[in-house]
Amino acid sequence: MSERHSFSKTRLPVSKAVTGYTHLLFRRRESVMLRFSRMRSLEKFAAVDASNYNLFNSERSLNIRTIFKLNRSAALTEWRGLGAT
Repeated sequence: MSERHSFSKTRLPVSKAVTGYTHLLFRRRESVMLRFSRMRSLEKFAAVDASNYNLFNSERSLNIRTIFKLNRSAALTEWRGLGAT
């Protein structure tokens, strides 16, 4: 083999935190999909879960921490109020 076609025995450094996290996201999605027997019920769950995530984590990086905590606690109070009725 020429120098041009030789393969490197060293691997590029990979952040374990990043690769581990993306791997867990796929595993979590797979496990959630296995729990639902019908695609329609999975779609309903995904819609509610996404709206719930957006409600509690909106503007997380745009505000300072104290304002974020106040908004999150207000959203949680509102969510509990909706669940109580």
